[in-house]
Amino acid sequence: MSARSSYSCFHLFLLVVLALFRLCSSNQNSHCNDVERQALLQFKHGLTDESRRLTSWVAENKDCCTWAGIACNNSTGHVHRVHLPGLDGMTLKGDISQSLLGLKQLKHLDLSCNDFGGI
Repeated sequence: MSARSSYSCFHLFLLVVLALFRLCSSNQNSHCNDVERQALLQFKHGLTDESRRLTSWVAENKDCCTWAGIACNNSTGHVHRVHLPGLDGMTLKGDISQSLLGLKQLKHLDLSCNDFGGI
């Protein structure tokens, strides 16, 4: 193998490694969009959270994908899962807000065993 072809193989390898690094780092840095973040904050506003499960749900934390019970699609950043079942006395109370309709990519919603006034 000539020195020139070894040099070309090295550059090709380096290019592939850099492309993979960029792809992985961009997926990990996707954030929820502002409309969905606001929808979740409106939902929280109608709740009583005596167990303080939703303390990470604050306007100052712009990435709702890091909030407790929230999961997002890594490539789009859309909220696709809200998982907040009431367990061991850690129940949410209040009203289920229509703002959740703003989560257009939502595929999983678990609010079981909470107290939403008989709903």
